Amino acid sequence: MVEIDKFLEGANPVLGMALAGTTVILVVDDADDDGLVAEIAKEVETDIVPSQRFTGGWSSQAKLMQKSLLLKFHLVRLEDESERKWTVPQAPANILDAISGGAHYVALLPRELAGDLTEVSPASIGGAMIVQCEASKGVKKARTALGEA
Repeated sequence: MVEIDKFLEGANPVLGMALAGTTVILVVDDADDDGLVAEIAKEVETDIVPSQRFTGGWSSQAKLMQKSLLLKFHLVRLEDESERKWTVPQAPANILDAISGGAHYVALLPRELAGDLTEVSPASIGGAMIVQCEASKGVKKARTALGEA
């Protein structure tokens, strides 16, 4: 239990997720994070996709006894390596495939812009910060350990 608590430390849960092509969409709560609001606004204003100021990465925590996988997304500002983190409990197989299968994008979409995530497309993620990510070897290994991949 202590290991999982440490894994969750400093991370906020995502409010929703979806997949549009090779873009994993994470709905985030920015209500209490003025810094995140400002960073997303800067990224949207520059209209450069993917972001040139941020990158992203994934880490995972496999719970073998419960056969479950907890993900954490790390948003890293390149300028000073400052980091924000979000947890993704029980991501569906298509999202795990995108994360572990190859290079992909992650769109951080503020809650108030998310709308209905049942029918998403690249056009429906306006207002999101989009970062490029490499395939996650850690997620792939955790899935293998759980017998999922």
